[in-house]
Amino acid sequence: MSGLLPSLGRALPSASSSRAAAFSTSALVAAAPKMGAKSFAKKKSPSKRQGPSPRVKVHRLKLTSNLARPAPDMSDLVQLFPESIIAENTAKLSVIPRKTFDVIQTFGLPAKVDKDLTLGAPATVIRQATLDIVKALENGKDGDSKEARYMITGERGAGKSMLLLQAVSYALESGWIVFYQPRASKWVNSSSQFAYNEEKMMFDQPEAATDMLQKLLSVNRKTLSKVKLTEDVVLSDATVKKGEGLDKLIDHGLKEDSDTAVATLDAVLNVLSTQTQFPVLFAIDEVQSLFCTSKYRRPDFKLLEAYNLGMPRVILDLLSGAREMKRGAVLTATALSQTDVLPSDSLIKGLGLPIRRTMHAYTPIDETYYNYANSGIKRIDVPFGMSGHEAVAMFELFARKGWTSNSEYQVSSFIAFHISPVMLSSPVMLMCSDYDLGSEAIRRIEAPLGLASEHLHR
Repeated sequence: MSGLLPSLGRALPSASSSRAAAFSTSALVAAAPKMGAKSFAKKKSPSKRQGPSPRVKVHRLKLTSNLARPAPDMSDLVQLFPESIIAENTAKLSVIPRKTFDVIQTFGLPAKVDKDLTLGAPATVIRQATLDIVKALENGKDGDSKEARYMITGERGAGKSMLLLQAVSYALESGWIVFYQPRASKWVNSSSQFAYNEEKMMFDQPEAATDMLQKLLSVNRKTLSKVKLTEDVVLSDATVKKGEGLDKLIDHGLKEDSDTAVATLDAVLNVLSTQTQFPVLFAIDEVQSLFCTSKYRRPDFKLLEAYNLGMPRVILDLLSGAREMKRGAVLTATALSQTDVLPSDSLIKGLGLPIRRTMHAYTPIDETYYNYANSGIKRIDVPFGMSGHEAVAMFELFARKGWTSNSEYQVSSFIAFHISPVMLSSPVMLMCSDYDLGSEAIRRIEAPLGLASEHLHR
């Protein structure tokens, strides 16, 4: 019995401990003991090496980017020389001569076709519209620019920028003095300095004028050196003597500060307007941006109209005939991919373009823009969609360059052909079903795409 007391005392709490429990601020109820970290720890057995580590198997990477592919061989294609732009070469692939393309790159390229022309050879398709534009330039090269003022218009993706580029290539190869601006929206997007000219009552753009002079000289130096000044030209700190070449005038202007560039450009344009040795081409893409309110602001924070800025005013005067060249042409193109500078209502009404939005008697029309547009500019309307043979040539280009169906340029081209991009998996079937192309055209597109002839008969 006495042996049970110690064990019973251990099992039952004492009175003092009970009282302490009643006034305790912490729970003394026995909780389940926490499992120590060691409870689930597994004993790690030391790793045993059995000889050298096995080698990692290296797989060869397969690069699918266009940048990783070798440049396609385009040596068999027609070179886009003036004598090649003939009816017999319509709907054929051609390549802009490398020397000429390098010169064009001095001016820059349209944003939409920049990547596609610089990857591999600068290939393009000679279209019926190409022949029409070249014929218009050829007919006007010996006459007054007032009779050769053109605007290439058409739906988005119709190929207007490429047609303008082909015309520039033709003019350079034919000995014209050429100025090409592929992105006219830069003149109105408030990206360069401007200053008010009290004498002209408009805003000069010295940086843009300098850029224009530099490119004009870089591309046409040899030809400009043959155009002689007929009188002395006084710049800010120098006088260019009568009999000097026009290239010397530009050189002097570029040596001075940027403000002198504006006066130099005016003098250069005056000389180009009166000389008759060489035809002069002003080629402007995104021209619709010159018929809109600009992003520049006056000191009172009101937005400036494009015709109040120096560079747009030069082109608007040439395009409207307010400034004439005795020998030359002005060729422009609209670019509907520039959604922030779509054609204004004034341009649409003045040029008679298709109306894309509701216009009524109270639609605001800027009279100045309207008069510029309604000045006798000749429209060159590019049809929406290519002929069947022209489309085949484009597919051949896609195949040669290895472009996939998600290529931005290819997708936009499908839209221009009235073709759905999902049809790329069977382009030959598409061509055969939509057009009467003939076996030779079928073989042209079938071979580079690697399609078997049985695809045609499924």
